[in-house]
This record gives sequence, structure tokens and C-alpha cells, in this order.
Amino acid sequence: MLNKLLGAATIAAVAFAVAPASAAKITAQKEVAAAQTAMLDGKMGACAMHLNKAMHAGAMNQATK
Repeated sequence: MLNKLLGAATIAAVAFAVAPASAAKITAQKEVAAAQTAMLDGKMGACAMHLNKAMHAGAMNQATK
């Protein structure tokens, strides 16, 4: 019984550790897509803003590892 509880606690801890990294990766991908759209529309300021946000989201992803 104790082994099952410890196993469940370990799985929960891993899930909570991985979830923020996954969310940061998704956020970075969305920002890169928005940057590409802005670039194609000729909006270089918006493109730079989205690339900056993607870079920061990627940095947060690296910080959680």
C-alpha cells in the first residue's frame, strides 16, 4: 500500500514538473507563428515583439529543466 502511494506521489511530482515546460514550449511556438504572420504582413515591429516573446518563453522553458 505504501509503495503504491509513493509511486503515485512520484508520478504527480513529475507531471507537475513537466507541465510548465510544455506550456512554455507551446507558448513559444504560438509566438513564432504570430511573428511569421506579422512578417508576411510587413509589420516588422509586431514581428520583433512576437520573436522577443518567443525567446523569453523559450528561456523560461530552459529555466525549468
